[in-house]
Amino acid sequence: MEHLTDSDLDSYLQALALVTKRYLIITVPKERGLAFLLKHGLKRLLRYPDYSISGPEFFFSTIGRLDKVDRLEHKGFDYAALANRIREFFPRLIIEGVGGLPLGCAFTVGMVARPMRS
Repeated sequence: MEHLTDSDLDSYLQALALVTKRYLIITVPKERGLAFLLKHGLKRLLRYPDYSISGPEFFFSTIGRLDKVDRLEHKGFDYAALANRIREFFPRLIIEGVGGLPLGCAFTVGMVARPMRS
């Protein structure tokens, strides 16, 4: 989902809503807050090749202000904004951290959605 453009996302979700009978299960990376700081801060320290992210974008991603970050693949991806768009097609949505971690500490976010008809 994080690789779809905003213009493609709604048509993709609409198609999924038409064919999903019981559950839609989605996992996406958490690219904000503490998870972002740990993941990308370590990449910077190790000089690991990473996509282009400026100093201000690094700061805004760390404090969760992804509206101030240009979107490119994972960069600027906001799972909370995705969840809001999913709710338009799947009103019943549960969001949790993956790997037994609370959402606030998780590096990956899991979403389980059900269409209204199921």
